[in-house]
Amino acid sequence: MKDVSLASVQHMTEIPDLVLNFVIPATNMAVRRMLHGLNLSLLANGLSDADMEHVEIVLAEVLNNVVEHAYADRQRGSIAMITCLQRYKLELEMSDSGEPRRDD
Repeated sequence: MKDVSLASVQHMTEIPDLVLNFVIPATNMAVRRMLHGLNLSLLANGLSDADMEHVEIVLAEVLNNVVEHAYADRQRGSIAMITCLQRYKLELEMSDSGEPRRDD
């Protein structure tokens, strides 16, 4: 996978409270299902409703852009995401093997 997006700039120095790894097909339905599962897991592990709302908005935008643009000319593809939740930090790393964004 060649494109990588990081949603945190802090370096992890402690053991995470929760680590989730996802690899999903690059489809709108798979994105919705993954967001639902992530929502349930993060809320059950202490993320506030308000914070989860913000996380979900950002992730939905990013992941839907991958589906719509990175895989626009392809039949199949995948998106990988690692989620690390600590006491005061949520770190997300996403990657895909779709087409890179072209600057027009």
